[in-house]
Amino acid sequence: MLENTTGVVRYNVSVKRLNPFISDSEPYSVFLGILKDVISTSQFEIEDITLSNNLTNIIIADPYGGIEAPIWCVRDAVNEFLSSVEDDVRPNVIIKAKIIGRMSHAFKSRLPQYIDAKNSIKPLFYAVVTEAVDGITPFVDAKTFEYYMASFRNTGLPVSIIAYSILPESAYFVMASWDQSPVSVERLIEKANTKFSRFFASIYYDAGYLFKAELSLKKMAFTGEIAEYIAAVHATPIKAKLAYNLSDWEYSSYNESGSNKLADIDTYYRVVGRLAGEEAYITAHKKLSKVPSMYVEKKKQHRFTKILAEVLAKHGIQEKTKIPVPTMVEIVLDINNKGAHPFEYIIGKLFVTDDERYPLLFAVVKNMIMRYRCSIDTCSRKLEYNLSLHGDDLIIDLVYAINEEKGYAYDYIMGILGLAYPNESFLLKLFERFLMTYDLSYGDTIKRLEIYDNRVLNFLSYAFAYEN
Repeated sequence: MLENTTGVVRYNVSVKRLNPFISDSEPYSVFLGILKDVISTSQFEIEDITLSNNLTNIIIADPYGGIEAPIWCVRDAVNEFLSSVEDDVRPNVIIKAKIIGRMSHAFKSRLPQYIDAKNSIKPLFYAVVTEAVDGITPFVDAKTFEYYMASFRNTGLPVSIIAYSILPESAYFVMASWDQSPVSVERLIEKANTKFSRFFASIYYDAGYLFKAELSLKKMAFTGEIAEYIAAVHATPIKAKLAYNLSDWEYSSYNESGSNKLADIDTYYRVVGRLAGEEAYITAHKKLSKVPSMYVEKKKQHRFTKILAEVLAKHGIQEKTKIPVPTMVEIVLDINNKGAHPFEYIIGKLFVTDDERYPLLFAVVKNMIMRYRCSIDTCSRKLEYNLSLHGDDLIIDLVYAINEEKGYAYDYIMGILGLAYPNESFLLKLFERFLMTYDLSYGDTIKRLEIYDNRVLNFLSYAFAYEN
């Protein structure tokens, strides 16, 4: 057999007078099924079908560059479909074909990388999970969450995101692949993860590629699964104890609104039908206790013993009862980063006394702020510890310590902590602590915190009855 060098030929096959018989969804699906069955016996590939005016336009590609147009496939499908139509109403269809493009085989092999080509009329659906490498938390604040989601826009790949939830150390998706292959899905995840890893290095620290090389990827066996997996994706923040309700987690397609949505739920509805799809969607979200297992957060407590042993060995600790405080801080940080274990759980395993709890908590939080630029809310979430239990005392201690160590101004420190500025009520308590506990004068405190805003100075001057 001679090797074909013609390349791929694309045809527009038009069928006149067929539209009235396939304008409704049910006969359209019947005709589509017949056409696909006929096409499957040939070398041709269906790319798209559109109905315009009185023409049914079918875009068909011949990957072997054949000379004869694929009219016979369409004619056989039309004849079989119309065989059930009464003779007196059966239309006299006219079928024509014309070449609308040619491309070399080499170019076709590169298509998924360069164009958003939906080369099938029905996508395949995949459930996908990508996880951060051990010891790394990529999504630490709103900026990182939002940048990661933006990394999935305008990628030029034939993939639609149907649903997503982004957690601090993992991302969950339902995706539709229009090229009938998981390759584009894998390429999309890799592309977004690489882009985000570079962004993370530019604003925090360079930790290399932040994500595990292996993806958890599962193809949906039937359309009935899709709604269940969409609900499973939306339920992951609840399973991870990051939210109580579906509406609580901001970085989820469940809570998207407006016109600039990342998720394209309409692709799912077009495949299964809007009414059936919406009903399945609502039903699945009411049964979150029965979500597919691949989306349930794995239990992490059983890993604690292994992680603890590794961390203690790293710091040269042989007895858990004899750990210096600076080393204890590093151990808590390492264990929390590696296994996302709660602060209370960690210190319970390290025999921390009641007197040591607050100094250790303070030191851990300060290091998270200074080392990883975590806000107070992020620290609270990562440690699974409600820092507000300590009122303003913890924040005042942090402001003083950061100012003492780095010389940062008050407004800059509040920005790092993710707290409002000037926050007058808190500022009064802060000044009282500086004046009483740290034995600083009013003027020295002003200079130390670098407060130059006249409005704030006037407020303080009035509150403490000092003159500027």
